[in-house]
Amino acid sequence: MIDKIKKHYKNTEMLLDIYIKNYHDVNIYIRLDYYKKENCYKLSWLDLAHIKGNNIPNVISYEYIPEGVIKHIEKLIIDINLDNYKNEEVEKNLVIVNSEFKYNKFRLSFDRYIPRELNQLFNLFVVIFDNLPRKLNPFLQEMGAKIIGNQSKYEYEEAFKFDLFNDDIDKVFDKEVSQKGNDYYEENRVLFLEKVGDKYFGVVGGKSLYVVIINYNEKEKETNVYCSCPCEFKCKHIYAVILAIRNNNFHKFYKITHKNNDMPMLDRIMNFNFLLTIGIDDQNNNYLIIEDGLLKLLPVINSQGKSEWIIIEDDDKNTLSKRLESIIGKK
Repeated sequence: MIDKIKKHYKNTEMLLDIYIKNYHDVNIYIRLDYYKKENCYKLSWLDLAHIKGNNIPNVISYEYIPEGVIKHIEKLIIDINLDNYKNEEVEKNLVIVNSEFKYNKFRLSFDRYIPRELNQLFNLFVVIFDNLPRKLNPFLQEMGAKIIGNQSKYEYEEAFKFDLFNDDIDKVFDKEVSQKGNDYYEENRVLFLEKVGDKYFGVVGGKSLYVVIINYNEKEKETNVYCSCPCEFKCKHIYAVILAIRNNNFHKFYKITHKNNDMPMLDRIMNFNFLLTIGIDDQNNNYLIIEDGLLKLLPVINSQGKSEWIIIEDDDKNTLSKRLESIIGKK
């Protein structure tokens, strides 16, 4: 398929291409070219799932790249040192980077996360993804999680074979964890649970409030799990959330979005351009939102006493809206 796509790039000099293969069931091809006739640089990308027959030209998207950005990319390419990296082909979650820059030609691949010894590569990816659609940002955040040391940024533990709905859960979790996780579920400590996009987000109450994120690959029957608690991998909070998913015990989050957003409301919802919140912290009048896998505080009102956020999903009792009205009224 990639070879077929390359035939549609005529009169160009390829400088760089990136193939993100089977990454959460997505296959993205990205490339940077110099167009000789137009004397310009373009970054192009396409989702292989949209290719049908000979419609390749119709699914390729372009972005013109200034020469100053190219020079910056060129410098980043020069700085990439492959001496200590053992380049191995892997079958799943494969990312292939191919540089044709005259100063540093290389072809390398890595599995899911950018290797720590290639930390210079992350800087290159930041520049490239800055010119791609925002919906691709989670790929960058996840691939760079080890480099930036932000494990909460969608860096789950390594995927493991597990049918989220049918496999014996007690073969995956320790006996003590299973018991505690079952108790948490029975005690209704899974306070919020909702599938947003391709991920399950949950908030579990214990000594504190913890965020659980589960990403399930239905096709491969592989599961990634993450919890913001300090416990070891596969904790009681994750166990409780899996039980809640299996028992269809969902409790939707409140959702808010910023007023100063030109995107139509329907597009915001369809593109998940909103924040998940579990409510308003009474002590500080802040929204408790999920961001980067953690619960964070967000001011309900600005210094002028006005709300900068729109509530796009409340519960049946309009709990969040009423709470917001009471805060604004006091001001």
